Amino acid sequence: MAGDEGTYKAGEGYIHYDIKNCWPTEYHGKPMHCLKSETFYFQWVDANTVRGEGSECRRSR
Repeated sequence: MAGDEGTYKAGEGYIHYDIKNCWPTEYHGKPMHCLKSETFYFQWVDANTVRGEGSECRRSR
């Protein structure tokens, strides 16, 4: 299983992650490295739909 932990800040049309720790730290005996930070940009299409980088999500009821 892979994962990371850290903090995030949400703003108008983005979520910015500051990554403090991630795992696994090695794969098949070779070291792996974390991103230090990442920003995800999105836009609201309508009240039930949000579009992000390469994906679109709709709320279902």
